[in-house]
Amino acid sequence: MYNFIFKFTRILWFYVKPGKTVSETCYVLKIMFLLLAVQIHMKPFFYTIKTVFSSYFSEALASYRKLTNRN
Repeated sequence: MYNFIFKFTRILWFYVKPGKTVSETCYVLKIMFLLLAVQIHMKPFFYTIKTVFSSYFSEALASYRKLTNRN
């Protein structure tokens, strides 16, 4: 669970930057807390949710790094 939260906050870090507006930052934070609440309340399905979101966000992170040439 902590690994999932760490990955999620790492991806969130790419979106919450000084160049972003307050509304964009709040929107991303709302999505993060919504997904976290879903994860906590659906413990029996946690591993399925974790697998789906981990694969999705790792692909998103990889494509984002390719676009921005980050390691």
